[in-house]
Amino acid sequence: MASADINDVPEVSANYRLPLFNSSNVKNWFTQLQALFSVRRITSQKKKFVSMVEALPPEVVDEVTDLLDDVPSVNPYDALKDAIIQRMGRSEEAMLRDLFNNISLDDRTPSQLLRHMKSQLGRNTMSENILRRLWLDKLPSSATQILAPMVDTTPIDMLASSADRILESTSSPRTVNALATPSNQHSELQQLKAEMAELKAMLKTFQTQSQEPSGPQSRSRHHGSRSRERSPYSQPLGDICFYHYKFGNNARKCNSPCNYRENANPSQ
Repeated sequence: MASADINDVPEVSANYRLPLFNSSNVKNWFTQLQALFSVRRITSQKKKFVSMVEALPPEVVDEVTDLLDDVPSVNPYDALKDAIIQRMGRSEEAMLRDLFNNISLDDRTPSQLLRHMKSQLGRNTMSENILRRLWLDKLPSSATQILAPMVDTTPIDMLASSADRILESTSSPRTVNALATPSNQHSELQQLKAEMAELKAMLKTFQTQSQEPSGPQSRSRHHGSRSRERSPYSQPLGDICFYHYKFGNNARKCNSPCNYRENANPSQ
């Protein structure tokens, strides 16, 4: 293959900063590079080639010396890009292996972990159910126990948001300041269990309310029951009617039955 003449290509990266080479995810680096080319409206294969070569670290240059010494005459940028991905990039199998074995929550939030796992998939596709199980396996048991009732019916992104809030609520500053004594540990465990039980109860209440009928008859029944409960006239308070209970000797009305007789108002 004949070499391309790139000596006439001017420096094209002088007015913008190229992204640093990402050895852990070469494909993502090329995605950044292409976005920069699109913004700068750089379409020439030669100009892209020169820009990319300027950004390559020495260890990558050593791997593609043959293409730099003998530049392809047709689509030099694409040829160099493919060679770098093949020689420096991790294989799809290796990335999936990392997804299964080497990824952990660490300092990430659950939603950040989910986004990281999705990025590691690259162009591979995976069932959401499988991805959900892999992601849940990386979370603390305190979160997965609370999420359990909604795992199968909630989209994975919504689960991640809920997991963020759960871990935020359970990682209180008190766990940092508390002394590491058995009594403190027991107290923290009991409080954590109480918080989990409260969250589960809130979820159960929400699910129950969402299943109740919402038609006019249901609203009418609820309205009627509330009205009867609030009415001060429905029945006396013990042996004393509402008016004597509230106003005593100053009451101007009386509902039977009422046994209020002491110092009764003469006007009654």
